[in-house]
Amino acid sequence: MFVNGCPNDIEVSGYLNDQPVIVTWLPPFAVRSHDTPFVDAFPPSRAQTDNSGQIPTIVSTSNPGDTFPQGTTAILVEAIDGIVTQGV
Repeated sequence: MFVNGCPNDIEVSGYLNDQPVIVTWLPPFAVRSHDTPFVDAFPPSRAQTDNSGQIPTIVSTSNPGDTFPQGTTAILVEAIDGIVTQGV
């Protein structure tokens, strides 16, 4: 299982008085292989199960619409299925 659809680096301007800004992007999704989608968190109607019989959960250290301080922030995204198989 792999995580696919991660955005390229995002650069934001417009910080005012060092206040954090809202940043948005299309969320990544889990795939069975490099080109076969297997769950897309948005919309859930496209969700499929894997060999565990469960839809993998996408876990991320940050999400679209979160606020970020000025500087660089790395974001880790994982897909975890019902038998704790992970894809990063």
